[in-house]
Amino acid sequence: MINSVRFRTTIFYSFTVFIALSVFSFFLYTKIKSALYEYVDEILLLKAESVADSIEELVKAYKQKVYKNTRVERLLDVSEVNSAVKDIINSHINDPHLALISIRIFDSAGTLVMSSVNTPQIEFQLENIKDIVLGNAYYNTFTARIDNEYINYRVYSTPVRIDDSNIYIVQVLRPLSQSSLTLVMAKRYIYI
Repeated sequence: MINSVRFRTTIFYSFTVFIALSVFSFFLYTKIKSALYEYVDEILLLKAESVADSIEELVKAYKQKVYKNTRVERLLDVSEVNSAVKDIINSHINDPHLALISIRIFDSAGTLVMSSVNTPQIEFQLENIKDIVLGNAYYNTFTARIDNEYINYRVYSTPVRIDDSNIYIVQVLRPLSQSSLTLVMAKRYIYI
């Protein structure tokens, strides 16, 4: 029976189908993983651009108001702008799609100026600060330990030029726990 042609043909086709399905599963999993991370990156980019544009418009409106009232250009009072920026960075909290996103704003020296109310209490250094101050934005992924649990975060940092002397750095971060859970579930369904 083991030496029969029918048995060998069945084994050969079973092995061929197994290999084909395994290759298809691998490519499907890779595509899902890539799409999830692209989605997270796109959300971070859009939120950072939104905050940066809001800050720039706020500063422009503030300068026009000051010039209109005094007819004199004066230096930007950063403390007056900061109170309005705090409202901007906390405006997304009520949206369930954006509730996981945290926003932090640094000055050009890398000192934390303010953060959204849902920002996790984690400490890490702002990397590539010189590149950001020069106008380059970047993505980064880091792992933080919170309550004896390691959580991966995806971060996008971009500069916002207020005037010649003031530069803010907007940093938007989101935990990757939902993406990781989705990938675990995808693995389970694809490879069973």
